[in-house]
Amino acid sequence: MSETKSTSKSETWIKQLNEGFLKSKTIVVLDYISKHPHTNLYDLRIALSMSHQTITSRISNLMDEGVIKIIGSTTIKDNEYSIYKFVPTETEQTLLKSKRAEEKFLNWVKQGLNDHSYFLSNSIKQELKAVTEKPKVIAGDLSTLFNA
Repeated sequence: MSETKSTSKSETWIKQLNEGFLKSKTIVVLDYISKHPHTNLYDLRIALSMSHQTITSRISNLMDEGVIKIIGSTTIKDNEYSIYKFVPTETEQTLLKSKRAEEKFLNWVKQGLNDHSYFLSNSIKQELKAVTEKPKVIAGDLSTLFNA
């Protein structure tokens, strides 16, 4: 259900981008990245006159949907910035979206192990650690992680 909602969100963004309908800040950021390949956060802040927090939030949303990707980094004034690129193909967007969801899940599990391991049995801790060490396990059946 959420996949349909997410797919329609990215489709809506692309449609608005193609129609030049720049109503939301997300679309403004996406429009700039699509017209300026190899752009970075520093350039976005200057060009769009938006706060760092606003732009990073929009970039995160766009990356969650696979509509943009990081293709490298650059150093400006002793600070390192990611370089972003628009992803026009639905196939690559779907792949990136899936990878991003997997990364977020793994980080969530790791954070839970670090912050709340005292709630877990040793066998559950071991299984969760195995998941974070071998990401391909995620594609399998996770139900064993939650059985008593």
